[in-house]
Amino acid sequence: MSISNIQTVQGSYTSIFVQNNSNYTIASPRSTTESYTVNISETALELSRNVEAGEISTEISDEDLPVEAFAFPEWFSKWIPDEANVSDQLGVPLSSNNSLSSDRSDDLGEYVNTLLQYFQEELKNNGIDGAGDYYTSVLKNEETSEAVHQAVKDRISDDLRTQKLMQSFRKSLQ
Repeated sequence: MSISNIQTVQGSYTSIFVQNNSNYTIASPRSTTESYTVNISETALELSRNVEAGEISTEISDEDLPVEAFAFPEWFSKWIPDEANVSDQLGVPLSSNNSLSSDRSDDLGEYVNTLLQYFQEELKNNGIDGAGDYYTSVLKNEETSEAVHQAVKDRISDDLRTQKLMQSFRKSLQ
């Protein structure tokens, strides 16, 4: 069995070769003369074979995701005005937490709904579907997150009404 083209985030290892049933030698691209031996259990080896054979899914179910998997990326959160946040106190009615005028409240709704629409559409355009995919592709992957970020920024830049609302809530694309 040979597993190849395995890369870490920093690209420090590119190939893994099996020496026997439970020992792997890892060759580093920086120094192909240097190698490391790693022992894994028979259970881990069996799991690896089952995943490779497609018998076990590597997808993360929504129930197994941590709470932070349902958060917005930091760059998106910076665009949400304070007025859109609700109280963290139990039993406080939403209306008592929001002292905005009716017109201003309508503007807030329009602005936040537009941001959410652009965000969701760009997730879809980038092939991101479902909470597990969102977590691994956006929250845990800086490159994909930045691609979505740029696409949403571009859409806002092309939308004069959203730019005006953004400025009225003291937010910017920067």
